[in-house]
Amino acid sequence: MKIEILADANAVARVASRVIAANARTAIAERGRFVMAVSGGRTPWQMLRALAIEKLPWERVHVVQVDERVAPAGDPNRNLTHLHESLLEHAPLKPEQIHAMPVESPDLEAAARRYTVTLQEIAGSPPVLDLAHLGLGPDGHTASLVPGDPVLDVTDLDVALAGIYQGRRRMTLTYPMINRSRLILWLVTGSDKVDALARLREGDASIPACRIRREHALVLADRAAARKDTIQKQDRIETKANQGEKMRYVDAFVLPVPKKNLPAYRRLSRKAGKVFREHGALEYRECVGDDLFVKGMLPFPRKIRLKRGETVVFSWIGYKSRAQRDRVNKKVMSDARLAEMMDPKAMPFDVKRMLYGGFKVFVDV
Repeated sequence: MKIEILADANAVARVASRVIAANARTAIAERGRFVMAVSGGRTPWQMLRALAIEKLPWERVHVVQVDERVAPAGDPNRNLTHLHESLLEHAPLKPEQIHAMPVESPDLEAAARRYTVTLQEIAGSPPVLDLAHLGLGPDGHTASLVPGDPVLDVTDLDVALAGIYQGRRRMTLTYPMINRSRLILWLVTGSDKVDALARLREGDASIPACRIRREHALVLADRAAARKDTIQKQDRIETKANQGEKMRYVDAFVLPVPKKNLPAYRRLSRKAGKVFREHGALEYRECVGDDLFVKGMLPFPRKIRLKRGETVVFSWIGYKSRAQRDRVNKKVMSDARLAEMMDPKAMPFDVKRMLYGGFKVFVDV
């Protein structure tokens, strides 16, 4: 989890809009569409107003709801009301690109199931969001995942109904759905969030927010929520907790990939990277060649005998130690998700020309 502290709520909203826009461009370039889930709150509405002026291929953007109050259409407490006012009225989006939770239905259980189908239609099965925006309540709740609510224990549904909170029943995305997101973007503003943000940073499992996946999570907080003394205290805690997490060993690879196979290689790498990280790798990076021929140097293309139509990919995976690398590799090699990838004949590159080595980190600046 990465945390950035900004001056105030306006700054949080502006930076958040840029983060969303950048992720939208990447998702559309790679997968043809961008699916974002939005929560409620004053700062998010400012964020969406700022996002609305970004130059994006808006026709490929889909917006879904993280949660919604069970209330009539147009109710000022509905997140959808503000979503329309802040985004739909200012961005070139069609109404059908904003997918509202059907909380006006007389059969809410059936409505939750229909919304799951909607998510599957736009984000795959199981649905995977490109970005999920979350807020943080003073009591540690996020979405409509509120302390003590039975919805916290739902693991077999992507959309479920929560109990009454602050006078309204709610429909919400569940932990499984949120935790599949490619990026989780937290917006935390206001002095009433100081304690909750500190607990989120600590990973306090007693609050609902801390059951959200921390990997690929970015927290944008203002100074009011991240009081200086709290930040320093938590930094000391995190430094102590992460002393054993520093990258001390690296596996590095240089390989030739046909340019036409780069999309397939990227898909394979995303799958592999997720598995390596789940089993304990600290870093997983894939880099494609850009400036490969430097005068007076032995270029990578010559070393790996690059052929016409190929480019160079440089990769590395970081670990705590060589011993940890060996343990992670053992788990990865036995993971069923990678079974199909282990056949050299199925690789989108020539395995025989791949350079590989394991390295100890001896300078870490």
